[in-house]
This record gives sequence, C-alpha cells and structure tokens, in this order.
Amino acid sequence: MMHSCGDSLGMALHVHWWLLGCHVVSFIACITIHSTSTLPPDLPTPSPPSSAHSWNLFGRPGDGYYTSVEVGTPSQKFNVLVDTGSSNFAIAAVMQKELDSYFEAKNSSSFVDLEKEVEVGYTQGSWSGRLGKDVVLFPALQAGTTPYLMDLVLITSSHNFYVNNSQWQGIVGLAFPVLAKPQGAVQPWIDEVILRDNLTNAFTLELCGPSREAGPSSHYGRLTLGSGSGSCSPVAVSCPIRRKWFYEVVVTALSLQGKEVSIPCIKFNTDKTIVDSGTSNLRLPPEVFKAVMKELKLQASGGMNPPLPEGFWSGNEEACWPESSKVEVFLSQ
Repeated sequence: MMHSCGDSLGMALHVHWWLLGCHVVSFIACITIHSTSTLPPDLPTPSPPSSAHSWNLFGRPGDGYYTSVEVGTPSQKFNVLVDTGSSNFAIAAVMQKELDSYFEAKNSSSFVDLEKEVEVGYTQGSWSGRLGKDVVLFPALQAGTTPYLMDLVLITSSHNFYVNNSQWQGIVGLAFPVLAKPQGAVQPWIDEVILRDNLTNAFTLELCGPSREAGPSSHYGRLTLGSGSGSCSPVAVSCPIRRKWFYEVVVTALSLQGKEVSIPCIKFNTDKTIVDSGTSNLRLPPEVFKAVMKELKLQASGGMNPPLPEGFWSGNEEACWPESSKVEVFLSQ
C-alpha cells in the first residue's frame, strides 16, 4: 500500500504486494489552482518524525525517498532510493562526483562475485555494473531485519542516475521479479525477505512529503513489510494491477478544478501508466499534456492578477507576484 500526502501535495497511491493473490492500486490526482492570499484547505498531514511513528524513509523535494542499508562484512552503511519502478538492488561501487561514499567490495569478506554484467535503464538515467552477492541488512525496518546473503549489483558506471547531494548511493527496487536483470538470474530483495522471514506477501509504502513543523525541505515516510496499515492518509481507493511487471494501472479520467479533461481513456494509458516511487513527477503523454496545459491556461486566465505571462506556459519565463500575494498550484485528493 502506498500513501502520499503533504501540505501542498496530496496524491493518494495505494499498492498491495500480492495480497491474497490480488494486486490492487489506486491513483487519485486533481490539480487545483489557488490565486488568493489565503492558504489552501488543510490536507491530511502526519506529525513530524518521532519514535511513535518510526519513520524510516527520508528525502528532499525532487530527490525521491531513501532508507538506510548496511552491506558487507564488516558492514558498510549507505542510503538507497526506494523505487517501485524497478526490481534490482544496486549500490555504487566506484566514486562519482555526485556521491559522498561508495561500497568497497574488496573490504567485505562476505562478498561473492557472480561474474555477470548488468545494465538497467530508467525513464531518466541508467547504470551498469557487476552482479554479486553479499550480506544485506535494512536496520530501520521493523520486519525483514535479519541480515541475509542477497543478490546485488555493484554500479561501476552511470548516466544521469545519481542526484547531486541527495544523500543516497544506490537503489532498492520493489517491483515484480520479471523486471530484475539479468532476467531469471536475480531474486529481488523484497521477494527474498518475504520468503525467508515468512511474512505476509504485502508491503506498505507511505510517502508523506513535508510536515508543517519540519518545513518543506525535509520529506519523510515509512516502508513496512508484511501486513500493516498506513497512517499517512485516511483515503483509500483501489483498482487492479493491469500487468505484473511495473505497478501498471489504468487511469480512466483526469479532472482539473472539477472539470474532466476531454481525452479518451486509451490516451492516458499509452503505452503504460505506472505508479513509480522513484520519481517526483506526474508525467503525461504528449497529447494529454497539451490538453491539460490548455485547460490550466483557460482556468488561470480569469483568476490570476497579474496574469501569467505567455512564456510561462512554454517553460521559457518565470511568473512572479508581490510578496504580499500567495499563488499555489498543488495536487489534492
């Protein structure tokens, strides 16, 4: 199950991992423009991190959510991006300009080199490396904390993968085994933990954004393995997983300020619609994007003072208002 909520971002996403043999997910997105000097309505916002909540996911706007991991013997400590859009567990194995640390396999007595080259590409960025096994422990998780010898890839080269100063040095994929590379040679980390620890075949991923107390620069959330309920958002809507690879779903409509975008359903889902915790963007197909921008421009034309410059809509010009006014664009439930 995946939840997302925040002061200005309230997108509820729910994913159940093989729960009673049925995959379900929900995707709710409504875009609202506020051009008044008042604050938008309060969205469900949990308290800041505390021992009572046991938050184990952290991050910053645009950088994704990461959790801590210990790899090797003796253990080397890192942070890894939590990604429902892939299935490999991989860690930096050479120094990169965007990183402050990397895994040194030569210093781990438990590392096993499987002598297989691996390449993985994402919507943005890619990496390549060498497949191996080593002892892995996720100390912040309440379940699945037993250290096991698991498949991992040592990342030796990358392109637009790491985010400068994001504080994570690798990635743990939570998607289906069919996406793991090399195909048929890798057991995803989450499948291995659920099997070995005899957990309910489910996980809860709560992406809660910032809190009013901690401010907009610190995001947090929680990953729970096995059975467990989320507390980030009170709203839960479910729909089937269309295909077991990514968490592919079907978006049937998109509404802006209560008005549906006039686009056939098939256009929303060509070639696929996925729920991806590894990105911070709502990405749309070109035709849908143009229709959304057209409707946004229409709705904003009568409510902005001063009006948005034409170059704003093409991304070539910024919009500025006096400090006394408040303009917000946010996703709400």
